[in-house]
Amino acid sequence: MRESEEDVVDEVARYLDDVLRRAPMSPEGYEPDWADHPWQYKVYEHADRLALPPPAAGAGSLDGVLFGDAPAGHGQWSAGLMSSLLLYSYGLIGRRTRITGNPQQEGQIPYPGAVWARGSAAGGGLYPCEIYWVPGAGDRGLPGIYHYSAPHHAMNRIALGEAATRVREALGDITGPAAPSGEDAGGGYLLVTVKLWKNSFKYADFAYHCVTMDVGCLLATWHAIARSGGVSLAPRMWFAEAALDRLLNVDPLAESVFAVVPLPGAPPAPHEPPPAAAAPPVRVSEVERSARVTRWPRVERVHHAAFVEERAPRARALDPAALPDGAGDGVRALPAAEHGRLGAAPAEVLRNRKSSFGRFSANPPLPAVDLATLLAATARHPIVHPELRSPGVRTTRVVALVQHVDAVPRGVYDYAPEEHGLRAVAGCEDVSGLQQYYALSNYNLEQAAALVAIVARPHRFLGVAGARGYRLLNAEVGAIAQNLYLTAAALGVGCGAVLGFDNAALAPRLGLSGTDQWPMLLLMVGGEREGEADLASALSIVEPAAAVED
Repeated sequence: MRESEEDVVDEVARYLDDVLRRAPMSPEGYEPDWADHPWQYKVYEHADRLALPPPAAGAGSLDGVLFGDAPAGHGQWSAGLMSSLLLYSYGLIGRRTRITGNPQQEGQIPYPGAVWARGSAAGGGLYPCEIYWVPGAGDRGLPGIYHYSAPHHAMNRIALGEAATRVREALGDITGPAAPSGEDAGGGYLLVTVKLWKNSFKYADFAYHCVTMDVGCLLATWHAIARSGGVSLAPRMWFAEAALDRLLNVDPLAESVFAVVPLPGAPPAPHEPPPAAAAPPVRVSEVERSARVTRWPRVERVHHAAFVEERAPRARALDPAALPDGAGDGVRALPAAEHGRLGAAPAEVLRNRKSSFGRFSANPPLPAVDLATLLAATARHPIVHPELRSPGVRTTRVVALVQHVDAVPRGVYDYAPEEHGLRAVAGCEDVSGLQQYYALSNYNLEQAAALVAIVARPHRFLGVAGARGYRLLNAEVGAIAQNLYLTAAALGVGCGAVLGFDNAALAPRLGLSGTDQWPMLLLMVGGEREGEADLASALSIVEPAAAVED
């Protein structure tokens, strides 16, 4: 018997409250067994591995991606662009060995424990997402279902047979303005799943909050690469989830589809649709590294609550979650964003993206123009279901806690994107003692030039979009974080995101007391210490080889 909509929303709301109020999220005494950690990527046994073509990222700049108009048309989509999408998001693009404040670094120096850099950010560097490609009628090659193998930058063929119709049906099963038919997806579909154990082995019940932001980081990376090639993508987060999980032959409480991205391409030739054929069976099996996989009942309940939510929200449904305009005595103008320093292509910027991990230095102060450019990048329109908001409606905003920025007094400021300025938050001038709000030791918050808090009204999202509204909000937050990371990398500024902060204790320092607004994510930006050991080794992209057997 299905739970009522009210019951499933209440389940998610209780979880959200515990996250925001820092209730214990792990069993007492729980410690991850690092010797029995899961693979960093999903491994299929005996799958045919098909090499991808060399990446062919577009020539568009990061500035054009973040501040330019949306591309017109889909004529430039190609297999090479899809190869870039995969490589520069979740592919292994290099190795960095640095002296940082990360307490896990000791085991990462020897080669067997190496951590490989990826373009998209992910909480704890755990990368819980898996990527599947279902070719469409406009694609050459064998139809079927393919899994992206990140360490090989190749596709594992896990099923043979036409499957795009099944994905299109799953999108169409959720009726309403927010659910397009997907019939123009001649290039097929990319399906993004989350494999929960890849994150929950470390973060236990906190995992769901983390992985839902990781999805947004991944989608923002794809958005940037596609737009640099003149292509617009429209990720969907409402679909018949059970049908897609069955298609991939995954246990829906262990791994489940969180996003579907229709790909442009040559549309199918007009004809009467054939009778629905049986879905192609997945005949290869996954290899799990962990000898013991722990199931977290609360994570599964919250995931199931969003999973059973079938209502597609109407257009502009998120307008009631809009944030009110900030109050204050006027706006301090910021320097114009320095667009000329964002001229590199996103693929190049993604190669250089990194987390600062305790390397921040307050001296010299961050130039005000750098802070201005970073904040401007946070105000881009949402990339996931933008039709759910009226033009100009903002469901997230940023608050900057300025500590060491040239020509900007220390204090707490709302960023006003329309005026491109800072509005001082009344009664919140003090920015001392911020370290007390962070539970870990890998960052010195007080050395960062500024802390950027992404603020939203999470309970309003649940009220207007149901249980799956939690996914939608966190995907938006993750996308903003990824844009900030990319802008920082282009500027040569340090950046790091943290989730392990005391949301409830920090909220009054942001002027949020007595409101339904909450800080959802905290990012630090600023200069880094120079002259320290730092080895960055990029991986070469080789010419594709013939298909091989695993």
